[in-house]
Amino acid sequence: MSTTRTPTPRQREALALVAQGHVEYGAEYPNMARRAARRNGLVMRAFVIDGRRQGPGRSTWQAIEERGWITVRHGLVSTHIVPERTQTYRGLTGTATRTIPAHPEPIDPGWRTPVELTNAGRQILAQAPTVKHGP
Repeated sequence: MSTTRTPTPRQREALALVAQGHVEYGAEYPNMARRAARRNGLVMRAFVIDGRRQGPGRSTWQAIEERGWITVRHGLVSTHIVPERTQTYRGLTGTATRTIPAHPEPIDPGWRTPVELTNAGRQILAQAPTVKHGP
């Protein structure tokens, strides 16, 4: 975690959005995620701004999270323990069986949780030069 790096304009924009409380992490479309979970489908998680996936791209969010400027509050997501289960996969080379051990899983597959600035993120945002729009 480094606070000595200078943020890019997109990273400054992302940090400002987090500071204003507009950013959540989780299912972009909660109802679609719930339907996919019932079919054992894959649910993609994303940084969501005011209920929509917009603004800075995934690499921007990854970079500021890796640098310790933001934190995703995963601890606020309600979970329950899913029992051990066996899955069989079929492919070109035949079938394979894999046992998935018991593990915690979110109760609601369409979960979203807040994203917050860390102290390092607040310092970076305070040091960052303001961006001028227009002449």
